[in-house]
This record gives sequence, C-alpha cells and structure tokens, in this order.
Amino acid sequence: MPGADHGSGPTDLTLVLRDAVLIIEFKKVYDLQRLIHGLNVQLPTYMRSASATSGIFAVMCHMRDPDDVAELLSRQAAQAQDGIRLAVETVDCRRRMSASRAP
Repeated sequence: MPGADHGSGPTDLTLVLRDAVLIIEFKKVYDLQRLIHGLNVQLPTYMRSASATSGIFAVMCHMRDPDDVAELLSRQAAQAQDGIRLAVETVDCRRRMSASRAP
C-alpha cells in the first residue's frame, strides 16, 4: 500500500501479509541529521501507528558512498527502541561512466 496513512501521516510503502506489517521508508542522502531523524523518529512513529514490528529504511545515495552511509545508519539502527526491528539498506545512485565512453 503506497502512501497508506495509519494515523501519523502517509508512509512511503506499507506491506501487509495477514497479520504481518512492514513499513518501508525511502530517503535521499542530502543531510545526515535528517536521515538520522528519519531512522530514529519518523520510521518508528509510522511503525507504531501501523502496529508493525519491522521496518526498512532505504537510502538512495546520489553523492555519498553507500557503504559509509550504511555504516553510520546501522549504528543508529542498533540503538532503536525495544520491540522494533529496523534494517538499513543503501542504494548506490551515483552516476557511472557510460560504457560507450569507457577507455
């Protein structure tokens, strides 16, 4: 259910299978403080509203190294509230050299 509102605003994506609910929040890396807020506050708030115990924080890295972002956010996810499981996934969205222009 894209954009499902469980009482705290629309989620990016809510997946439901019987009684299991998973919230996925997508972010672009521009400001690390906003990313940390999204991981520690926004996603858990959506999860509590939807009675979900699992969430995925998917970060699209256009400028920063995805491994660096994943390491930083994984440390933050480890400090998440009791009863909530958060996974951090990063996607490398940096421009690559065109195959036709490769040496």
